[in-house]
Amino acid sequence: MISILTSVRSALGRFDCIEFAEELCTAVLLLFLTAFAWCLFVATAAANPTGADVVSGTASISSNGNTLNIVNSNGAIINWGSFSIGAGETTNFLQPSSASSVLNRVVGSNLSEIYGTLSSNGKVFLINPNGVMIGSTGIINTAGFLASTLDVSNADFLANNGSGTMHFTGNGGAGITNYGTIKALGGNVVLMAERVTNAGTISATATASGKGGNVVLGGGTDVYLTTTQNDGAYIRATGKGQIINSGTIDAVSARLQAAGGNEYALAINNTGTIKATGVVRRGGHVYLLSPDSTISNSGSIIAKKVDGSGGKILASGGTALNSGILDASASSGKGGKVTMQGNYVALYDGGSIYVSGPSGGGTVMIGGGAHGADPHVLNSQSTFIGSGSIINADATVRGNGGTVAVWSDGTTRFYGSISAKGAGAGLGGWVETSGHTLVAQGSVATGGGTWLLDPSDVVIGDAYSDSVSYADSTSYDFSTASDTSYISTGSLMAAMADNDVDVTASGSILVDGATASLTGGHTLNLTAQTGGITIQGSDLEGDYSLAAIAGDAVTITGSTINSSGTVRLSGTSVFSDSDLYVSALNLSGASVEVDGQITTTSGALSVTSTGPVLFQGVSATASSSGGTAISIAAGGPVEIDGEIDYTGKASISTTNADVTLNHDVIGDGDLSVSALGSIRVSNVTTSPGSVYLNAGTNVTIAGNVTSVASSAAHDVLNVVAGGDVVINLNKIVDVTGSVTIQAGDRLTIAGSSLIVEDGAPYGWISNLSISSPNGLDVASSSRATHIANNDPLGQVIVNVANGTLSITSSGSLVSGISAAGDLLLNAQQLMVRSGNVGAGGNATVNIAGDVTLTANGSAFPASISSGGLMDITAGGTISMGVWTGVSGDSGVSISSGSGFVWNSNISRWTSVTSSSGAVSVSSGSGFSGTNRLVINAGTNVRLSSGGEIDLANSSNGVSAFTAPTMAVGGESAIYLNATDYAAILPNGSQLLTVQVGDSSSTYGTVPDLSGVSITSTGLTAGDTLAALGIGGLTTTATASSPIGTYGITSNIASGTVIGNYLVYSLDGTLTLSAPLPTPPPVAPAILSTATIEVPRIPFQQEGIPLRLDRTDVGYEVIYANRPGSQEIASVNGNTVKVIYNDFRPAKGTLVGTHWTPSGRAVAKAQTPSVVGTPEHRFVVRNPDADEIVVGQGNYKISHGAVSPATEAEMPKMRMAETPTASVPIALPPFQPHGARGFEDDAQNPAKLVGGWW
Repeated sequence: MISILTSVRSALGRFDCIEFAEELCTAVLLLFLTAFAWCLFVATAAANPTGADVVSGTASISSNGNTLNIVNSNGAIINWGSFSIGAGETTNFLQPSSASSVLNRVVGSNLSEIYGTLSSNGKVFLINPNGVMIGSTGIINTAGFLASTLDVSNADFLANNGSGTMHFTGNGGAGITNYGTIKALGGNVVLMAERVTNAGTISATATASGKGGNVVLGGGTDVYLTTTQNDGAYIRATGKGQIINSGTIDAVSARLQAAGGNEYALAINNTGTIKATGVVRRGGHVYLLSPDSTISNSGSIIAKKVDGSGGKILASGGTALNSGILDASASSGKGGKVTMQGNYVALYDGGSIYVSGPSGGGTVMIGGGAHGADPHVLNSQSTFIGSGSIINADATVRGNGGTVAVWSDGTTRFYGSISAKGAGAGLGGWVETSGHTLVAQGSVATGGGTWLLDPSDVVIGDAYSDSVSYADSTSYDFSTASDTSYISTGSLMAAMADNDVDVTASGSILVDGATASLTGGHTLNLTAQTGGITIQGSDLEGDYSLAAIAGDAVTITGSTINSSGTVRLSGTSVFSDSDLYVSALNLSGASVEVDGQITTTSGALSVTSTGPVLFQGVSATASSSGGTAISIAAGGPVEIDGEIDYTGKASISTTNADVTLNHDVIGDGDLSVSALGSIRVSNVTTSPGSVYLNAGTNVTIAGNVTSVASSAAHDVLNVVAGGDVVINLNKIVDVTGSVTIQAGDRLTIAGSSLIVEDGAPYGWISNLSISSPNGLDVASSSRATHIANNDPLGQVIVNVANGTLSITSSGSLVSGISAAGDLLLNAQQLMVRSGNVGAGGNATVNIAGDVTLTANGSAFPASISSGGLMDITAGGTISMGVWTGVSGDSGVSISSGSGFVWNSNISRWTSVTSSSGAVSVSSGSGFSGTNRLVINAGTNVRLSSGGEIDLANSSNGVSAFTAPTMAVGGESAIYLNATDYAAILPNGSQLLTVQVGDSSSTYGTVPDLSGVSITSTGLTAGDTLAALGIGGLTTTATASSPIGTYGITSNIASGTVIGNYLVYSLDGTLTLSAPLPTPPPVAPAILSTATIEVPRIPFQQEGIPLRLDRTDVGYEVIYANRPGSQEIASVNGNTVKVIYNDFRPAKGTLVGTHWTPSGRAVAKAQTPSVVGTPEHRFVVRNPDADEIVVGQGNYKISHGAVSPATEAEMPKMRMAETPTASVPIALPPFQPHGARGFEDDAQNPAKLVGGWW
């Protein structure tokens, strides 16, 4: 034997077995020697057991040829001198029942060798400290079998009758080897020794009630065995031990448990097949347990439950290795669970794990549970998944993908393939490959699920290579890798095509030199819990989303981020010098800076920062129409140096600093900017959209603002500032809609124009409202400056509560304020220097202090004008210089609290003008001026003064004054030029006002003016109009004039002087109306094959269709005040009467020889059909009758509905069966009552639309 061992070792020496690989070689040698020994011993094997001594219970032993029969009581104990069964021999134990047991203990020194058959209807225990070997011809067929080289006390055995907990101990090194067949029907198979080897077949089936069916191989020198009646068999092995299985184990549940020890580097080594198939209540479990030693499986382990769902496989050892198959997949239902745990765990050399199932994938845990946080799974120090290894947790028919966790507290190397896909409508699964140090170069497919990688610090890129060859699939490596983990770009690209990928690092994440074209539309989540995230020198493009969330800074430099999805960057700070081209972008941090261009194609840019925000340029598109495209909320300053383009709405705010937009802002939605500090914007275009600027201090508009309001309910430009508002840099604010500007201090519009267009074609009114408490400066520099509202229906309102409203022109550039509609100015002071203040409507100017108008020559006057009424009120002095003027087309009222002063000369006049209204100038303390003051009035001129009217030179013209004193001298004059006659009369003349009255006449007749009155005011005593020749009247209207209004004119025109009277004549009005037509004779309505459409007829019966089908009887149906809608399925009868008291919609068919619906409407006809449509419209058809009389008494058709009227009879109608033409009833002609047929010029049928007749 020694020489054989030496020769075999020499033959195998070239394999260089080291460490536990050497132990593996030793195990192979032992198996070889055992087989060789069996070959030597088989010929000399002993016969049936001999030397029996019954020490407990009863046993009757008899022989019959090669058969030994033992009839024993339950719990019998027999000591044997030897216990072996030769080939061709049989030993039978006949026991009271299958629950009975017999303990056989060998007290001799020989090995138990079984080459024959051992059978029993009960449980057989065989204890032999010398060892037990079942040869290849050996067969054991019992209701339960236990073989052990460890002894158990008689008391333990008797106390539990082969069940419960028993303690087995022994010091020998003998083992148990099976090359034959062991069967336990309805019981368990237990083999316990320091070494247990199975190269044969072991099977254990359960009873119908689920008892038995367990196979337990226990390797150790101190073992506790626990068996239960219903559950299974369990052991706790200590000392040292080893289990090797190269055969087949088939059971309800299989457990291989070895204590291990230094002598046995491979404490459990399975190269065979282990199959566990469960029963109704339990089973389908395989356990390989060796807490401190190595477990190796290179064979097949299969675990399934009785219903076809996946079972449970647990391989737990000091080291757990699998290069074979661990199969807990399902043929029906969901996949099972496979757990490999130990200090070191490896799946290598093509080793595979399957937990797939038709209705859902199962669970795989290698080296730890999810996140390493499962208290029921031991975390490994190192985990290895080789390149040829496969883990499959798919749903195969319909269901969710499974869960796979690969973990270590130290180094995890992942080169293999993991699949956890859903099927049908199922969701993708969840996969984790994590470790303090992680090397991930494998592939993961979840079908839309998630792949989680959770290292400490990690690098994603192309340049890293691990010490283990990616292609090496036949070995494993548990060495510690560098502190930095690595994920290859190739693995990332492949995974992103099928999964969301989560990289969560406890430290930092670096994406370095990664060039990836990503597909699948999935999300890459980068989370650095305490460190930062840096993306450098990388090109990430394609259909994906990115979330980078860091405990420190997020930095993107020298890279391209081009994503069709959403990108979120969040950290203590966010910095990028690279362009970001994404679907949507979310940035958050204590500071956010992007020096590249930001572009979002179909989603919003959302920025949240507790500190500053700095961008170069932004282009954003909202995800939905009218949605938010840009949202920036900062605690520090916001500065955007590049252009901002957006589609949607934009909101930019800071709670503690300034907002500066140094370049163009172009959008098609609202722009809202708010700051606790100042706001500065350049060119802004929103169309349609409003601009809202709200600052705690100053607002500066340093460029063009072009805007169109999105609706009448919103200002198109709304500026609110706690300090100054400045609009400058030669730009134009040109908006369509209303504008509100509210300054906390002063408003300066310098070299700019604020132009408000009207709301056409949108249909709303545009208003301009300006509030600047401490001053408003409208000044031209390099270009003219204007504040204008071009909407004739809108208003311009300017309030300067405490300061001066100053309008100043420079050189040839004229500044001003204008309103196409009304103008309201409120200020402390008003200064117009070569500028214009004008209104298309009424103008109201309220000035608490002085009003000053000065001009820079005739080409650059200073003026205040109005297309309507002009009202100027000043608490101080009103001063007007040369080439200045005040005008109001409908009238002028000027009121000064302290004085009215003008300064002009012969050629440079000062003017006050009203083209069609009165002029009133009043002064609290007097009039004074030099040279000409020209007042042009359409009607009256009134000058009043609380002081003197002082003309420094001379007075020319005709005027009337009321004043305490008047001084006239020199060449000065007050000129009064009037187009009306209420104020300027020849000397001694009396104004006579003649008013012509109104009248009316009928179209087609000659107007009769005989009854028109003439009244007058201004006649002196004794004078009459007739005596003055006033009384003749004329009109331009004739008998053929169209209907309308015409003037009635007196025979004495305005301006005529008759005696001492100056005549002022006012015309009257003649209204020409159409005559009433004569109604034709009344006749019944004749409808030949006609259709009448009636919108609603109120038959009532909620929920149940009415069906009355007998035609030989009459019906009367009454519906009164019932809610809802009635459906009439079919009503047929000789006479049908439907009575209803409420107006409700109905639908259906009503047919009868005679029918009468009564209530609000009554109709009677021969053989009608009432057909309802889905809109509850009824069509009355009578294709065969020559005449239908609709309505008995006073009824009409009004807008297509039947309702009472005052006419005596229904009108006559001639219509086709299916009317096609539609001719509205219009005026003229108008048919107020009577009967009339309707048809077009070609006698085609006409359908009535509207009106009544």
